[in-house]
Amino acid sequence: VSIPVVTDQEVTGADKVISIGETVLLRNTDISYSYEELGKDGYKIITKDDDVYLVGNSDYGALYAAYTLLGILVDWDYYAQDCYTLTKGVSQIPLYDFDLTDIPDIPIRVASDGVVETSNQALYRFRQRPLTENFIFVKNYWAHNSFQYVKDSPDVNDTWYNNAKTQLCYTAHGDADQYEKMQEACFITLRDAMIQTPDRDGVTFTIEDNSDYCDCDACNAMKTKYGALSSTVILFLNDLNGRVRAWFETEEGKPYARDLRIVFFAYNAYEAAPATLNSSTGKYEANAGIQMDDGVYCMLAPIRMDYYRPVTDPANQEYYNNLKSWGDLAQGNLYLWLYSTNFFNYLAPYDCFDSFAENYRLAKECNAYYLFDQRQTDERVTITGWSILKDYVCSKLAWDVDRNPEELIDKFFDGYFGPAAPEMREIFDQLRLLTEYNKEHQEMSGQSTIYLRLTDEKYWPKDILEQWLVNYDLAEEKIATLKESNPALYQAYLERIQKEKLSTLYLFVECYSYNTSAALINSYKAEFKELADKFSVTKYYESNDISHLYDKWF
Repeated sequence: VSIPVVTDQEVTGADKVISIGETVLLRNTDISYSYEELGKDGYKIITKDDDVYLVGNSDYGALYAAYTLLGILVDWDYYAQDCYTLTKGVSQIPLYDFDLTDIPDIPIRVASDGVVETSNQALYRFRQRPLTENFIFVKNYWAHNSFQYVKDSPDVNDTWYNNAKTQLCYTAHGDADQYEKMQEACFITLRDAMIQTPDRDGVTFTIEDNSDYCDCDACNAMKTKYGALSSTVILFLNDLNGRVRAWFETEEGKPYARDLRIVFFAYNAYEAAPATLNSSTGKYEANAGIQMDDGVYCMLAPIRMDYYRPVTDPANQEYYNNLKSWGDLAQGNLYLWLYSTNFFNYLAPYDCFDSFAENYRLAKECNAYYLFDQRQTDERVTITGWSILKDYVCSKLAWDVDRNPEELIDKFFDGYFGPAAPEMREIFDQLRLLTEYNKEHQEMSGQSTIYLRLTDEKYWPKDILEQWLVNYDLAEEKIATLKESNPALYQAYLERIQKEKLSTLYLFVECYSYNTSAALINSYKAEFKELADKFSVTKYYESNDISHLYDKWF
């Protein structure tokens, strides 16, 4: 179908129009909508007379409405940068009487993989945002940036740090004079960053990326009073937020005033919330009256959770309770940083498909404002181990947490692999069964599974890997007829099959080089490298180049 495009100046009253965004036609109707109703990304699709109006509070909303309309009219769907489907051969499109409002369950949904974040097309079509889109950078750091706030201050001294100098001390060891100087130094840094970046309203003040903390007497006293070490960060940022708001009222600050969000990490030693469950109400209540002032926000990052299991699983009870407590404490201003890859092993499947739906439903229940479900953010071209499928399923669930993930998986395989879907689906289904077995019998569970050593042969029986390699060959046979009739489509399907094959080749070499002929292992190594080079795979694991793997293999 080809629909002519006209501008405001070209349209006539005789046209039947799909009006996208703030058009002249829209302004002549009584269609109304507001930010309070739709938020940043929600939209409406409304039929008025012979015209259909796609509206939102931003270009994003109108764009998402266009994708939804395409889905309704020609069954359009998007799976990856090289793959979308729609109904072909359409000669007529009926005029529906639309009155549709669609608002995402998670207001801000952030790209999880580098292959999505680095493609505007993928971001738009998955209805996601770049990770740092609205954050001010503090001396070139958007996160784990607490040291950047103080390092250039002429007053910086040991009282501003824990004894190991690996984290800040948010009480300045109880020294009121030093606390005041530390506050002023942090304000100056934040003020300068806001002046340099006047168009963003988010900034993080976030702990360093380690498990250390300050255990001085003053910090321990706060932990005792409020029940969690995170209280020291909350109170420190409440004071810093007060300085910022006061500056916004000055002549110097008025040009830079905004509804600033200062976000801290509830992470590692600072993860627990200063709140206690009221068994009568079923709600968590702040300990000793502590609160986050307007403008101070929490980003919870439960890095040690078992992501093979949903947060609602009894094995994750501690993390469930903490998520609920932060949700009640933040009152709709909760940011979430979740995890769904193995950071020591990008090339092995990390099968957490049974967790996404429950995790996202609880995020909605806790009124999460922002969701970042981190995977391979530093792999920018090709991902394997069913990560492309994760991007598709998670983008749908983050918008509507009640979508059926199994139906989404079915649709993905048909759309992405075409005639080879049955063979590829058999591999994926066996992986999920194997994961269930490994969780129950091979200790593929527990804390910090995102750092589990996955190249252990106990997780990957040799005969199963061998069968998967056969399945890839069978999948290629299924698309062989397209080689002559539709070479471009054949090549697209072939490359999608090969990208998933990378993971199985890698596992076989890593697990079974010791009891397999050198000739076969060498052929698998060569095939892996040929495909990895072809698809520009760059990462072996987080922040480690693929060359490190080749140094070990060759």
